[in-house]
Formats: sequence, structure tokens, C-alpha cells
Amino acid sequence: MWKYHLRPWNGTPLFPRDMSSRDTLTTITNGVEKPTPLNRSTVISERQYIQSLSSIYKKKDCYVSVFSDWQIENSIFDTIFLEFDAHDDNSDIAAELMLNKHLLDKKLKKLKIAYRCFFSGRGFHYYLDFEPSYMKDYKSTVLDFLEKQKLLDLIDKSVLESARISRIPYTKHLRTGSFAIYPRVKMSIDDILLASKDNIILIEAYKTLQDTNILDYLDLDIEAPEAEVDTNYAGGYNGWYPECVIKIMEKIVINQHATHDERKHLAGYLLRFGLSEYEIVDYFKNTSDFNRDYALEQIRSLGHSGYSCRNVRLMLKDLCPGSCEYIREVAKRKNP
Repeated sequence: MWKYHLRPWNGTPLFPRDMSSRDTLTTITNGVEKPTPLNRSTVISERQYIQSLSSIYKKKDCYVSVFSDWQIENSIFDTIFLEFDAHDDNSDIAAELMLNKHLLDKKLKKLKIAYRCFFSGRGFHYYLDFEPSYMKDYKSTVLDFLEKQKLLDLIDKSVLESARISRIPYTKHLRTGSFAIYPRVKMSIDDILLASKDNIILIEAYKTLQDTNILDYLDLDIEAPEAEVDTNYAGGYNGWYPECVIKIMEKIVINQHATHDERKHLAGYLLRFGLSEYEIVDYFKNTSDFNRDYALEQIRSLGHSGYSCRNVRLMLKDLCPGSCEYIREVAKRKNP
């Protein structure tokens, strides 16, 4: 259910992408109550994404980026994300939500545009899906479409950036206590609210099946540059993280632990990849014994000598697959 939400189009990498969460709405700092900031991290694989959600979906606000890093880097997108929430000062939130939803549904159906819609726990999120397409400026393209089709007044205008994060379905909305769910077609708001309280997973996701592609309404006459698309893409060196590095990153996120040699190997790779020591230290913040100053000291002591395929094969045998794209790429560069 969580993977379906990301729409794994053939050839378009799903990961890495941002994932965010928080377990309280407010925190008190120096006697002053402030909104709790989101704890942001990078998920690099489907396994990490699913396992992370499995432990927190009932007790934290959970968000994921609408697009993967690869999509943003290459300006190749496959949906338009829209949302609207009920206003806090409205005494009849249900009526406001259904009125806005009715107006937006009516306009999209008139345009014969297919879309997905789910209840976020406080409002509705819409995904206007299409085949992966190049957009030089995602926000401007979407804004132009919304203005031309007179949809701008029905949605939150602050969520049109390509780096936007969205709430994950079937996770809890801390403020309302409801869960985000895909409702069935023609469900009343009362039924939606009731189902969301119990986190009922409905088999029939709310999606219209129309005969017009939204691409017909978008101005995409700019020729797209060539972008290498590969389902194994995971970021990192030349578009790749070696499998050994991915395994260490997953261990840190899932188990909150990695051995000294594993941490040294990960930091060494990231140094060679070109990250600064301050960027690298954030990769270790999920470890149970994290000490920022000590971690920075250890990273500085490595210089650029920490990463070596030979070291992995000798000291971290369980992490090395024996052959991977990183090894082949290095060999190619040495022997063109």
C-alpha cells in the first residue's frame, strides 16, 4: 500500500527520496512553545522505506517527497500534486471540505483528467498522474496549467514546488487523530471520517478513469535533454551507491547501529564522493550512540583514504557482493 502510493513507473527510480516525521506537534524551548520541526532523512531503498514506516505509522506524522532525487535532478516528473486543508477557524470543517472537493472533482471530470485522491486526516491530496515527462520548470508549468483551467483558487498555492513533501497514506495525522486513507468513490464525508479513525484500508482507491491525458493541457514543447534512466539508480558516485554502502546506510536507519569499520567505510566513501564533513555527519545521527563532535573528529581523521573495495572484501566480507556497478565503473575509468 505504501509502495503503490509512489507509483513505480517502469525505468523511473523511486529512491533516494526524502522522508520526514515528528512525534509531537509542539516542543517547549526556553519556556516558549514552538511547532516541532520535522525530522528529515533520506530513504535509499524500498526496504528501508517500508521498514521505517512499519514502526512509526501509528504514532508519528509521516511524509515523503512527491518526487525522487533522480526525478528532480533530471526534471522528469510523473504527477501534479495538489492539496487543500480545512481552515482552523471554520466551525463546520466537514461542509467546507466536501464543498471544495466537489468543486475540484467537478472541474477535473469536466476536463476528463484522471486523478487519485486521498483524505489526509485534515484535507485532501490530489495526484494528477501522467507518464514521466520532462519539465524544465515544474512549478511554472503547473502554475500555468492551474491558472488556465481556473483551479488555482481551489488548492493550497504554497505546495507547487517540485521538492514538496506529502503525507503518506495510512499514517496518523497527529493534530486530528485520524489516519490518511484512500476513500471509495462517492463516500460521504461522515463515512470518510469514520473510516479514517480506524485506519480502514479500502481496496477500491479513489481514482477516476478518464480518456484525456493531462499532458494534453500542459505546455511541454521544450525538447528534453537525454537522461539515463535505470531502475537500480540510487544516487552517489556516478549515479550509484555501491551495494556495500547501501547496506550500511540501511543498518543505521533500521537498526540504529553500525560497526566501527562499517562507519569508517561509509564516511570514507562519502568523502571520496565529495561531501563535506558536516554533510557526512548527518548520515550517522540515527545511531543510538551518536555524538556529533566525536563523529566529526573521526571523519576528519579519515582524510580521503577511508574507502576501498579491497578493505570491504577483507574486513566486511558480508557486505561485498563480489561485483557491482561501482567496481565496473572504476575499472572502466582506469581502462577506457
